[in-house]
Amino acid sequence: MNVQRGVPVVDRAAVCDRTAQIRMQSDRARARAEQAQVDAESLTSRIRIAALDRPRDRARFAGVDFLDPYFLAATPPPALLQALLECITDATDVQVCDAQQVDAVHGGLRLVAHRGMSRPFLDYFAVVDGRGTACAQAARTGRPVSVGDVATSGLYSQDSRQVMLEAGSRAVRSVPLCTPGGPVMAMVSVHHRAPNGLRDVDTDLLGALARAAARALHWHH
Repeated sequence: MNVQRGVPVVDRAAVCDRTAQIRMQSDRARARAEQAQVDAESLTSRIRIAALDRPRDRARFAGVDFLDPYFLAATPPPALLQALLECITDATDVQVCDAQQVDAVHGGLRLVAHRGMSRPFLDYFAVVDGRGTACAQAARTGRPVSVGDVATSGLYSQDSRQVMLEAGSRAVRSVPLCTPGGPVMAMVSVHHRAPNGLRDVDTDLLGALARAAARALHWHH
């Protein structure tokens, strides 16, 4: 600042430079704060996604994309069960399967996805409540239920047995989707046309897929 005849003279160029420096410092501080927030959110996301990962299962069933934690995190629940069924039919000899979700409002199991099921089957089993099926038994116990021959199994009611047999389902395995100690959230069932036709299906892979789906449903909830 200069002084002319006792009156201070403002150096406008110096003021502009100083203002620019302050603005630049402020912009840098804001950018650092925003980046810190992005980094924190990214770290939080990675930690959350890590909860979906089971490295041992991924190593054992290498190439099964459904077990990828980032896939599970990116796939919303409505599409997740359909993707589960597609994975089952791609990775095993199973060609017919269905998925149900627990109806939180009305109770029971509501059929939400399927592969290869007939229209009468879909209509009859649109909602399963109570007893008379393998999936109902699995929902009550929270444990997988296998039926070697629907024609002779005591689990089925007369009506449900008839619909199953007319749909060509002689063998079935129902696996509940639930986290350890948690409630059943959904159900996946695989079917075969021959009695005891599921004996050669990899139940370990089915279990790993069901556990992954259960973790994802809980994660998204």
